[in-house]
Amino acid sequence: MNCAIKKTGNVKFLFAALAITGAIALLPLSASAQTVVAANTKTSATAASGTSSSENLRLMLDKIDLDLDTGKLDEAAGLIKKAKAKYPNNPEVLAAEADLNDRMSPQNGVAVSDVCLPNSLDPLNSDLLVRAEMKQNYACAGYNRRITTEAVEQIENLGGQVVLPYPGFSINADLENDHLNTKSEFTRANGKMLPFYGNRQQGTVTLNKNFSKDSIGSVSVYGIQNNAGAGVQYAMFDRWGGTSAEINFNKPDWDYVESIVEFGTKDNIKIQRRQVFTNDIQAILSGNYTHYSLHDDWSAADAPGWNFNLDWEHPFSFNSQGASSPSWSNNEITVGAHYGVEAQYFTYVGRRTDVDGDTFNPLPATSYEVHTFTGSLAKALLPNLNAQVNGGYGVNRIAGNSGPIYGGSITYTPWQRLGIDIHGSRDLLGGQNQGEKQDIVGTNVRFSW
Repeated sequence: MNCAIKKTGNVKFLFAALAITGAIALLPLSASAQTVVAANTKTSATAASGTSSSENLRLMLDKIDLDLDTGKLDEAAGLIKKAKAKYPNNPEVLAAEADLNDRMSPQNGVAVSDVCLPNSLDPLNSDLLVRAEMKQNYACAGYNRRITTEAVEQIENLGGQVVLPYPGFSINADLENDHLNTKSEFTRANGKMLPFYGNRQQGTVTLNKNFSKDSIGSVSVYGIQNNAGAGVQYAMFDRWGGTSAEINFNKPDWDYVESIVEFGTKDNIKIQRRQVFTNDIQAILSGNYTHYSLHDDWSAADAPGWNFNLDWEHPFSFNSQGASSPSWSNNEITVGAHYGVEAQYFTYVGRRTDVDGDTFNPLPATSYEVHTFTGSLAKALLPNLNAQVNGGYGVNRIAGNSGPIYGGSITYTPWQRLGIDIHGSRDLLGGQNQGEKQDIVGTNVRFSW
């Protein structure tokens, strides 16, 4: 009896507890509980908003990168303006703006010549370690007059770069005409002594592909009269510079008067390293092996070689008017010191017999090792006018000849997309006639878009 009464009491207690719990659940939340719930809801909403904002920024940056890589600079500029308004002081947006400014900035005289000189006068123009820095569409036209002890040449060239509407792809072209007038007769490959007055042409078309921000490759097709050739390059970049490898077959060669007249070509392999030590100091070292051919002489010469350049440049301001004032008003001058070596050691030079029975070299090449020491000054004279001068001394260690070398350029940029430069220089060459001097004067025009 007592047990039954006890069981009944427990049941009643259980039902009473359940009723009280249900009533509490139905009561309105207290002020503190409401605050906790609201805070949790707000935190969740903020997190979701932050995730959405981050995704939108990433999509916008990806679209900017795509526009930059496909040459749509105006579209990229519009997106960057919107991104700066929506995400002020965001480092990724500011980095994209700096990249755009670098691609669209007016170039000084050195940069115009770096991309607009014909390949026959400046082979570095075709090097990926140099050309990879030019990421915009541009067209070039130029006229250069080259004078040596053997001939007077007038070289006209057209070229440029077009960024294709496919990420990472671009095309470069270089078309040249050399109007050559030799100062005297010379022995042709057929053994006859004849002068030359006429024209020779060559052309190069190159397809480039950026595989990533750290690597780029290219395939080139060469043409010279009725001869064709091809070449491939690959370059890798790192935080200290870049390394490139290059192989060419039947590449047009205008290093010698004989090779210009006789439709000369060369097969070569080249490995090059560009090392950046500081913002002011960098060096380029390359090694190569070259096989030279003429139209009627496939085996004209063979030579291993190497090149080296060490450059220091630093801007000095003698009348600073504040960090925001332009360089031309601060009397800012960029001072440079440069050391260079260009060398080839011919292991074989072909011989033939002329019409008189005398032995001669169809390609009169001799080994050389030219060392040059120069200083340079560059200054923005006006907001759209830049000037540069350089001078020094060169020595051919093997041949023993030496002499002063010098040059200068003036670049006028009437508006951001147009650059015009006038330049002149004297260089010390090696390889023929035991080394000789070369004088070049010319002008280049470049339009970017």
